[in-house]
Amino acid sequence: MSENEEKDQATWEQELTDLGTKASEQLDSLAEKSKGWGEDLLKGIKQMGDDISSKAQEQLDKKEPHEE
Repeated sequence: MSENEEKDQATWEQELTDLGTKASEQLDSLAEKSKGWGEDLLKGIKQMGDDISSKAQEQLDKKEPHEE
């Protein structure tokens, strides 16, 4: 390998390393920003389920009054 080829190889390896580092940093940043997003989504889904259940129960109560 000539001296120029070695420099090109070293430059190429450094550029790949830099790109890998930048990609890793961006993924870490994205992971940090989205932290808690899944929990919020699950809470929202649970709340929707509770609301639907509550409304369904209200409809049943209107159709079939409970005897006490």
